[in-house]
Amino acid sequence: MAKKIFDIVPPGYSESKEKRQSLDWGDKELRSAASRKPTGRSSSFSKFIMFFLLICLAGAGAAYFLIDAKASVEIWPKQKSIANGPEQILLKEGAVQVDYERKVIPAILIEKTEKYPETISSTGAVGSKSKASGTITLYNKYDPPKSFDFIKGTRFISSDGKIFKAVGAIKLPEAKYDKGKLVEGSVEVRVEAAEGGSDYNIPASDFSLPGLSGTNSYASVWGKSDKAMAGGSETGAKVVTKEDIEGAKKQFAESAFQKAKQDLAAAVPSGYILIDKFLSQEAKGDQTLSAQEKDARDTFEISGEIYSKALVFKESDINAYADKLASRTLSVNRLVPGSLKASYEGDSIDFSQGTAKLKLSASAMMYALDDEQDLKNSLKGQSLDYARSMFDNASETIEKADINISPFWKKNFPADPSKLEIKVTFEKQ
Repeated sequence: MAKKIFDIVPPGYSESKEKRQSLDWGDKELRSAASRKPTGRSSSFSKFIMFFLLICLAGAGAAYFLIDAKASVEIWPKQKSIANGPEQILLKEGAVQVDYERKVIPAILIEKTEKYPETISSTGAVGSKSKASGTITLYNKYDPPKSFDFIKGTRFISSDGKIFKAVGAIKLPEAKYDKGKLVEGSVEVRVEAAEGGSDYNIPASDFSLPGLSGTNSYASVWGKSDKAMAGGSETGAKVVTKEDIEGAKKQFAESAFQKAKQDLAAAVPSGYILIDKFLSQEAKGDQTLSAQEKDARDTFEISGEIYSKALVFKESDINAYADKLASRTLSVNRLVPGSLKASYEGDSIDFSQGTAKLKLSASAMMYALDDEQDLKNSLKGQSLDYARSMFDNASETIEKADINISPFWKKNFPADPSKLEIKVTFEKQ
């Protein structure tokens, strides 16, 4: 503070008094600063923070001890293949259900009589004819895989009944498995119409091999053309020849029976199986012809009735029996879901008795593992280390196991089995 200077000393002025007043002012400022306290708002915020931290600590402590653990275990068991059979099974018409003790599976009889007309082209003509020709791709999907050799002149029937013949010998490669899928073998075959005429200039078509009719390979070997046959022509009038009539009867026997078989298969109830071994067909009466030899006609018709019958059986019954057959050697083991495969082969049939004999084999993958509830009881309340040791000691039956316990600080499985999830995963074999 600047010192005051007086030219004339005021009445009652004392220098000591001035100093004292100055000191008194300074003391008040110091005392005020020293005694100043935090405001009420700052103090309340600090208390709130402390309270919040205490609550969090208490909650964390309660959670650590009070929250129940949950756990999940995913197990990959080791798998082993098994195969049983073949075992002879009796298919019996009229049986109500599968009889495992007597080895009987129910069967039903399917019958159908139908009239089938075939239109035949006359080949006799005054004038010259040329034969249509082209290329057919021949496919082979026979299982078990094998190759086929066909001679020159092997016949092919188009979807509309036209006959073509192979120009040369044929070597048809076998089918092959690629990543578990059967891929057909194939070869291109040059063919020529059996007879001359423009009627054989047919569009792209599917072809069957009549020479394989009645064999297991009939449905597994087929042909297909991608382009129309070409080059067939004729001049002059057409005449029915003796060869036309004989060929018509032969063609009828081949194509009409095949059509009758397809119609019978269409009549089989859903879920039932028809195999060729348990199928019988016969012509009812004689075929009728709409023309005679030497008739001047471009085409004529042959027709006749075909009677077809077959014993068919349920696929579900076969699978159930195969499951029983595969399970005979399981002991404590179990089947891997979806791995069961049933294979069967027709043996013999007696339509008069309504019975047929079938050879059945079963193959599957099996595994050895306690059921879910037993695993839960073994693990409940146990430590994580105990579980790891248990699965390590089961290395002969378990490929690997993935264990997860939550929350993360829990080191023991829950005591309540309902809070433990067991999942079994199977690697594809």
